Amino acid sequence: MFKISYNCFLFVLGILSFAAKAESILYTREGSEIWRYDSTRSEKIGVVQPGRFEMYATKGVLYTLENSEIWRYDGTIAAKVGNVPAGLFEVYPTNGVLYTRENDEIWRYDGTTALRVGYARSNIFHVYVTCGVLYSREDSEIWRYDGTEAKKIGNVPPGNFKVFSSGGVLYTLENTELWRYDATQARKIGHVNTAPVQFLVSEVDCK
Repeated sequence: MFKISYNCFLFVLGILSFAAKAESILYTREGSEIWRYDSTRSEKIGVVQPGRFEMYATKGVLYTLENSEIWRYDGTIAAKVGNVPAGLFEVYPTNGVLYTRENDEIWRYDGTTALRVGYARSNIFHVYVTCGVLYSREDSEIWRYDGTEAKKIGNVPPGNFKVFSSGGVLYTLENTELWRYDATQARKIGHVNTAPVQFLVSEVDCK
């Protein structure tokens, strides 16, 4: 079978498929089959049922939404890890973990447990994920979810607000102030006095 791959998209001639690539592992949907490719082998790991189907890959693990079910494939087992209720559903994969917003609830799936970790408290809800941690802006509040606790870690002032995340840490530009948020503290780290401003946050390996 001849295949053409462009980054995270893979086309099987005669069948259009979407693939999610994580590190050196490639997952594909080929018609009604899910395949896994790595440096040593290729294998069929699942079959897609008719209906809604979406794929999300993170750190070598594949999560799928199959109609109202969430499945997890890691190359060894395929396991159903949760069910999706009717209504709003958003997905945030990070570091082998899947966070979801299911209506006003925030859930975390890691292959061992499906855990409700918090609630979306407002219509203004923006999510930033990094190294298995989920940060959210909820109206004027900043929250942190890590699977152990949900904690409010800061407040958003009126005016300009930008966010950058890396290595489990959240950086923000709040008007002219630079802030850093992690598991233990919120700390102002600097001021920006000249416009325009450009930011580049370097990626680090997740622990």
